[in-house]
Amino acid sequence: MTRSVSAPLSRRDKIESAIEAHNGQDRERLLLLPPDAVRLLALMFPRDTVYRRSVTSLQAEGFTKRALARLLKRLIDTGFLSKEPGQAGVVTTYRLRLPHPPPACAATETAMRLGREDRPPPRAIEAAIAAYNAADRETGPLPPEAARLLAVMFPRDSVCQRSVASLVLDGFDAKTIHGLLRALVFAGFLSQKRGGRGVSHTYRLHLPPLVRR
Repeated sequence: MTRSVSAPLSRRDKIESAIEAHNGQDRERLLLLPPDAVRLLALMFPRDTVYRRSVTSLQAEGFTKRALARLLKRLIDTGFLSKEPGQAGVVTTYRLRLPHPPPACAATETAMRLGREDRPPPRAIEAAIAAYNAADRETGPLPPEAARLLAVMFPRDSVCQRSVASLVLDGFDAKTIHGLLRALVFAGFLSQKRGGRGVSHTYRLHLPPLVRR
């Protein structure tokens, strides 16, 4: 009796399955990956799991420079890619990470590895800001963009070390980001640890906000 053996999945099929699983697990819809993510990864990694060519060559495949930068950043944030910056004259190395654990597992793994507590859900952020704004205080209320910025900065846990330049890729204006960060630190929602040369500041989320004395 001949046994039927299913054909192994192609690289593109594996990528597509992993991204579908990721999007299905992302119930808060903060880190959903678009269909172009599958196409980009399939182009970068047709056989190997290492990509050492210039990403500008991918623009010939129909990706704009801005869309490409945003998509690569999102794939790094979600754990599908790791990035090793190259030295002068050497292109950046990207590595594909498959199979990809679901977001909940990845968040737990990150928290255990880095000793960070889990970030409260977006509704908790919105509720805390609403409560802060409802209180009778001398300072003005925090704008709606404050909740969105916190949700973008803390998708997994309560520590963020992203640069302002990377946050701009999520649709914020640099001047607005600086103003929101100052206001959130003053309000007690964030504490800041300044970084050294070439190192971004570290922000920690506090819910409920710290009380200023």
